[in-house]
Amino acid sequence: MGALESQIKMMDMLAASEEAISRLYAVYADKFAEHKDFWAGLSVEELDHARWIREVEDKMKDEISYFDWTRISGDSIETFIDYVDGQAAKAKAKPVLASEAFFIANDIENSMIENKWFEACKGDSLTFQRLVFDLGQATARHREQLSKFSNMSKKGDS
Repeated sequence: MGALESQIKMMDMLAASEEAISRLYAVYADKFAEHKDFWAGLSVEELDHARWIREVEDKMKDEISYFDWTRISGDSIETFIDYVDGQAAKAKAKPVLASEAFFIANDIENSMIENKWFEACKGDSLTFQRLVFDLGQATARHREQLSKFSNMSKKGDS
């Protein structure tokens, strides 16, 4: 596989990870009527992130750019997607407490920040650099929203 094909595959996997998170949040939106708007909003934002990645991926085909994927691997992204999809399947199959959903979502968002997924992606394309910055900011914002909303909802766990 050539360099461009490898880079496009990694971008596709990153987009797929955002889509997996969106699916999980959509399940939570269905599970928790009292938090439906919150979870549905996060789900839509995750789809936006996937769209951003795919837009940059399309531009990569027209640009000659350098990307450094040394701190992130396809295997780690696949493992992450499997974990998120597994959490969605569990939530569909059995009752889950709102506190558990918030914990899992926080864990997911934190893992992306703590593992510095977006800092691990380096490149000389300004479009790519902007994407990495925007995704990192959006993930941090999700973490803050989850923490704030989780604290507000602890009064009446369902």
